[in-house]
Amino acid sequence: MTFLGLTLPQFWLVVGVLLLIIELATSGFFFIFLGVGGLITAAAAWAGLVPTPNGQMLCFGLTSFGSMLAFRSNVKKMFAPKTGQPTFSEFAGDQATVVVDISDKSEGRVLYRGSEWIATTTSKNPIYSGYKVIIKKTDGIKLVVEALV
Repeated sequence: MTFLGLTLPQFWLVVGVLLLIIELATSGFFFIFLGVGGLITAAAAWAGLVPTPNGQMLCFGLTSFGSMLAFRSNVKKMFAPKTGQPTFSEFAGDQATVVVDISDKSEGRVLYRGSEWIATTTSKNPIYSGYKVIIKKTDGIKLVVEALV
């Protein structure tokens, strides 16, 4: 039997490969399991284990769903950001100039390397515009600074 000019095992092989390629363009770890299901179905159809189209669709659904249930959480954990890792600290120790006042209750802005950055401080004392600060660490896209003494 043929479908779109391909034998059914060839069709499932193409489906499996296309789904794996789609996974490369996404980051949800979903299409990889559909692709695996397509490849397993292609192998099973080629071996004659599932000769009918209905059996192949059932094989595809069960293997895709089964592999997703069995492996998705492990795959996501493997690629998840590691906790407890040191924070990005390239800027730590560098100096910047305050352009918008910073207090412990509100964010301000600093001029650093020719660009304005959002800045916060852990100090209870406000840091006023024009003061020099030292960058202690980064917090996402914000700089945590202290007044230069």
